[in-house]
Amino acid sequence: MQLQAISLLRDARHLQIAILCVLLGVNFLGVDFGADPLAALVGALSALAAQAICSRLVGLKTIEWRSALIASMSLALLLRGDALWVH
Repeated sequence: MQLQAISLLRDARHLQIAILCVLLGVNFLGVDFGADPLAALVGALSALAAQAICSRLVGLKTIEWRSALIASMSLALLLRGDALWVH
């Protein structure tokens, strides 16, 4: 258990994902930063799907989902579009 926690702390992306989850949670539950839950979900799923497809196209054996998730969550906080196609 302790070894698993240490391995999670070695990668800074895990901390970034945790902080972005907190910011999105605060946004959805209280303070309105402008992020829409549906747009955030569509953006995250699109980013993860694009990452998976492109990873397979270039022949990678693993999919690096953390970077795609960080980018999509950051964009969900930054973009202020009313239409889903913007995200």
